[in-house]
Amino acid sequence: MPPPPSTHITQAWLVMLTEGGLWTAEELAQRVGAPCAKLSSGLSQLHRHRAVVQHPPAEGEIGLRYGVTGTCRVLQGLRVGEVQV
Repeated sequence: MPPPPSTHITQAWLVMLTEGGLWTAEELAQRVGAPCAKLSSGLSQLHRHRAVVQHPPAEGEIGLRYGVTGTCRVLQGLRVGEVQV
């Protein structure tokens, strides 16, 4: 199980879970009001713990894309009400 994430990382994970799709670190940083470098580092850590999936950049884009799928682990410290979609 991944370690308890920061508030911004948790918010980003919940955005990916509830809205679906693939997101760049920049898009998520803007959405949750976090520094992009810090969020990018946190997303990499979540990927290592299998809490997010990681995809290569789409053609013509720069940067990895992340998402939450049915195979991803739930973050430690979240309540059931926070993850129901």
